[in-house]
Amino acid sequence: MPVETIVDNRNLGEGGTRAFTVDDRPRPRWAHLEGHGGWVLPSGAELRTLCEDRTGAWSDINTTSSTERRTRRWQTLWLGHGTDPVAGSHAYVLMPGATRRAVTERAAERDWLRILANDSTCQAVSIDCLGLTAATFWQAGTAGPLTVSAPAAVLLRRRGRSATLCVSEPPRSGAPVEIVWNRPVRRVVESDPSVQILEAGRRLRLRGTLGTGCVSHRCELTFS
Repeated sequence: MPVETIVDNRNLGEGGTRAFTVDDRPRPRWAHLEGHGGWVLPSGAELRTLCEDRTGAWSDINTTSSTERRTRRWQTLWLGHGTDPVAGSHAYVLMPGATRRAVTERAAERDWLRILANDSTCQAVSIDCLGLTAATFWQAGTAGPLTVSAPAAVLLRRRGRSATLCVSEPPRSGAPVEIVWNRPVRRVVESDPSVQILEAGRRLRLRGTLGTGCVSHRCELTFS
């Protein structure tokens, strides 16, 4: 079966004429839509696009709604993954409201974003200039400096010699989750009652008893 990822379906209005621009390489690294913003494809991709008029009525999806037929112009972007792909993947960055210049400049910064993991077990990125590492683990595993014992969402933000680590458990199982940040830590300044510090020294190791609300639990720390 052919598989595709819809990057965006943008309603341009009735007879919309906004300028749409795509990087002219064989594997584009950016696209921009006037008045909307842009998309950056960090590793380049076979981006496909289509601008067309579509006609329909709200009654097409809800029998109690208006039967008036309306036509609107749509700009669509998508990525094709082929037929029955194995271990396929994709990555793109949304830049809402960005100018074309801002989008092209971001696409040219090859080291701005590091993809630490992007498969069926984990998606994780690092933006060093912002001190930001974010990861969604679908199972126990490691991505960059972070290791978890169970599914979890982890957000790490570094500012100078301090950092904030936030963790939640989207599966909402209520089971404890252990997280390791493989970096020397001077001390933990503050943490939520649900976060137990197991180790702070050559690395940070903590256990979160996160409950079933899927809310963020955090700790504040300093490092060398």
